[in-house]
Amino acid sequence: MAPGAADAPLDAQTLSHFDDLLSDVLVDQLGLWFATRKMHPRPRRTAGDRAQTLRLVQQVARGQLDVEQAVDALMRQRGVAQQLLNKAAARVEDFRQHAARYLRMYLPDGGFEISQTDRYAGPADAMVVATRRYAAGAPIGRCEGGVAQLSADEVSLMEQRRADWSVLWWGTRRAMCLLLGPARFVNHDCAPNARFTPLASGIGFQALRTILPGTEITTHYGADYFGPGNSECLCATCERHGRGAYASATPPPELPVPGDVRRRTRNGGLRSVTPAACLPRGCAPLRFVPDGRARCPACGVLQPDAALTPPADNAAEPPVPECVRCARHRLIFGTSWPDRPQPPAKP
Repeated sequence: MAPGAADAPLDAQTLSHFDDLLSDVLVDQLGLWFATRKMHPRPRRTAGDRAQTLRLVQQVARGQLDVEQAVDALMRQRGVAQQLLNKAAARVEDFRQHAARYLRMYLPDGGFEISQTDRYAGPADAMVVATRRYAAGAPIGRCEGGVAQLSADEVSLMEQRRADWSVLWWGTRRAMCLLLGPARFVNHDCAPNARFTPLASGIGFQALRTILPGTEITTHYGADYFGPGNSECLCATCERHGRGAYASATPPPELPVPGDVRRRTRNGGLRSVTPAACLPRGCAPLRFVPDGRARCPACGVLQPDAALTPPADNAAEPPVPECVRCARHRLIFGTSWPDRPQPPAKP
């Protein structure tokens, strides 16, 4: 190891490795019905005790175990421990901090969850959905990300690999940075309901207006993130107003970017946001809508066209499965969506 390497700031490659591992173990393997995007082009599933990890997260979610204890237990698992062998003490501490970011999103006072967006071309992608009401100016509880500074060569390589989907310009450091952790799942909209806010050890979000449960939390990546003037943007606002990729001629006007943090332009990239269509499973009835699809009565997620057949006019509605978002929420929190259990009262 080079002199001083152990004390060097967390580098982007190490943060990427940690995030791939933790998003797999603490998100994908806990009842998520799709795989979240990874930094490595050929990610591998982390070996480990999924049942034990689920119990840890359930205890955190129900206020029975604090995050630090859960991180300790996670790091003792064989598959995770193997990934930390021969790591410098500073890097192990970096891993602890990043694991804590993922575990904190399950706390009783957390106010969001990871769900699926169906607007992106290609494989399924993720979004962040509010599970409680946020007033304008309120911080988005427990939605945090870690940051590592990038060199010009690293940015160029990520662009070539089209892996620059979580790269931003951070004014405080005056450098391009990689943002990973739960915050990376917050998508762009040209009329966002949240803004980036710097934290002591990373980046968080603040509500720009009232956000209700079931609403996707979005932010603004920058005026030219999706081509000049965001002319390639596929966000819901652009679709609604015929702008961005939906415009027939002129690109949308530039919008001010709130705060000290902004997303960078992704050359030729296409990202957008809309509520996801979950695949059904479980045991609760759904409501049919006029076009023949069904909407979950709890979380409001619209089911895909082919998932269900609407009942005949003269027939009672058949029992239809609970959507996967509600099923996952119940698995982790033991409550109906979007409620979370209240921690036990202190004596």
